[in-house]
Amino acid sequence: MKIQSRLLTVLTMTCVVIVLMVAAAFADTTYVNVNLVPSGTLTGNVQALGLSDQTGTFVFVGGTSIVGATDAAGNYTIVGVPYGTYTLTASRAGFASDSVTGVTINTAGQTVTVSAINLIPDASTEAALFGQAMLQYSRNNYTEAITALKGIAAADPSGPYAAVSLYRVGLAFGSEDQYDSAITYFTQVITTYPADSITPDAYYWRGAYKDVQLDFAGALTDFQTVVNNFPNYPIAGRAQYRIGRAYEGLQDPTNAINAYLAVESNYPSSPDLVAAIFNVAWLYYTSDQYANAIAEFDKLLTQHPNTVEAEKASFYKGMSYYNQENFTQALTEFTNSLNTYPQGDKAPDAMYYSGHCKYYLESYTYLQAKADYQAVINNYP
Repeated sequence: MKIQSRLLTVLTMTCVVIVLMVAAAFADTTYVNVNLVPSGTLTGNVQALGLSDQTGTFVFVGGTSIVGATDAAGNYTIVGVPYGTYTLTASRAGFASDSVTGVTINTAGQTVTVSAINLIPDASTEAALFGQAMLQYSRNNYTEAITALKGIAAADPSGPYAAVSLYRVGLAFGSEDQYDSAITYFTQVITTYPADSITPDAYYWRGAYKDVQLDFAGALTDFQTVVNNFPNYPIAGRAQYRIGRAYEGLQDPTNAINAYLAVESNYPSSPDLVAAIFNVAWLYYTSDQYANAIAEFDKLLTQHPNTVEAEKASFYKGMSYYNQENFTQALTEFTNSLNTYPQGDKAPDAMYYSGHCKYYLESYTYLQAKADYQAVINNYP
């Protein structure tokens, strides 16, 4: 029993010594559970300018292997980011990468909202985005086109598509009868890009929509700017014609006539030339200047005989003589009108006034006049 007791004592003491030796050996070591490293969350938004769907832009946390990705709205959330200060870089194919620096997490569970990042498309991407927007525009999908075009202009305000994108936004709003919005975007083109090649068109269409809103004075100013500042631009001839229209809206027939005559003299290839000649003749006609009206009507009949305006000119040339009580010449003109334009809109009127002329002329009987009246009833019931 004594031997066993001493042996147990020795063993106990030996264990104690071993424990003390192990403790001494590891006294300077600290054990850390890596799962308990403090971390936080980063959240933010990245816009790849010009895109409607923002899905798939990558956001890299500098100095780590951590990466996030955006959803359709461009939002991202990155969890489990350790304590530290980071640079976040957003990257997407076809766009220039951009970064935010000094993003710091210093509290466990902290959520840090990162400044928004906008990615600018490269040249080929910008051209492709503009083409896609114009495809929507050509299909009359104006809402989609407006969104895309505004995005292109915002993405690269100094780029080759910025001015024309804003111009097309104006046209799209105009096509939807949103004239105030259209005028706003044309004004933005004019003020922001005064030297751009599309600016004369912006002046023209701003004037056109002002005209629709009966702002004839404002329209007149814009059309005059096109003619005065860009006289050789393709749309200048049309602007000159619209100057005449604006003066008519302002009840100024004299200046309207002069504006239309300027179309004839300065822009003979304008698509509005025929209308300008007719409007000059009409203004002379309605102001009882029949000799001048006849000269302009003759010009239409001689130079542009196969137009709708010429058919009307033929009738109103007869009316110019009729209003002067020159019934013989008036009858000749009405007869020519009926022979040349038998299916024209003014044919019934020409037949009717032909009967009037015969009624007043002693060389014709009442029965002959009656025959013309009856022809109107029979042929144009």
